[in-house]
Amino acid sequence: MNEEIVIPPEDITVVQEAPWEHCPKGAEENIKRRLQLLMKAQKDDSAKILIYRTCAEDILYWVNLFVMTYNPRKNPSTIPFNTYAYEDKLILELVDAIQNQKDILVEKSRDMGVTWCVLLVFAWFWQFKGEGFDFLVGSHKEQYIDGIGNMDTLLEKIRFIIKSQPVWMRPQGFEWKKHSNYMKLINPATQATITGEATNANFSRSGRRRGIFFDEFAFWETDAEAWRASADSTNCRIVVSTPWGLNNQFAKLRHSGSIDVKTLH
Repeated sequence: MNEEIVIPPEDITVVQEAPWEHCPKGAEENIKRRLQLLMKAQKDDSAKILIYRTCAEDILYWVNLFVMTYNPRKNPSTIPFNTYAYEDKLILELVDAIQNQKDILVEKSRDMGVTWCVLLVFAWFWQFKGEGFDFLVGSHKEQYIDGIGNMDTLLEKIRFIIKSQPVWMRPQGFEWKKHSNYMKLINPATQATITGEATNANFSRSGRRRGIFFDEFAFWETDAEAWRASADSTNCRIVVSTPWGLNNQFAKLRHSGSIDVKTLH
């Protein structure tokens, strides 16, 4: 049975669900709320529309009630994405950077969830925000960007975010075989894309993007060349890395005073 629904035009009034501040944070309470929403949507298409509209307007509501994350060190390894306060702040700062088209740099320690936060923000815009929301994700090696079934790769994490949602919340007409390819995801309803590319001197020159993600940028070999090349491709570059000395483009940007810097340790 096809659970896909057609979302009515924006001018049709739909009362919004409770905002994300009311999402329960306790593990059991959060799961219970998620199940309640799924059951409500299963019984009533108007509830689907209401929930969909709220997710489209409120990214933290969507994350805390419909997004799952993956941690192989836990059992079960698939767990609800229940944000910490610092993640809420980061997610909203990333949304602001994309909406206002500005660069942002995040220096981090390991296990802070920053990569997941960037990817889910890209997925949210790609899924809910219409035409023109094209994104590029890059890393220092191709093996870290995409690999079907490899959850260590960036694009497979985004696929995981999409798969963890109910079918009716995915883009209308989305089919895995047609719209999920190596190094590329397509929203068939809007033609928005998320693509991947490994580090190279001409990184990102092949197109224009709403945002570009530089993952673990301190470890890129052609970092300075890639940074210069990307300036013509987007106004929003999201640079993330654990620090690795001072002789790299990430460190130079971090201490340049020319980019908005966030530190998460």
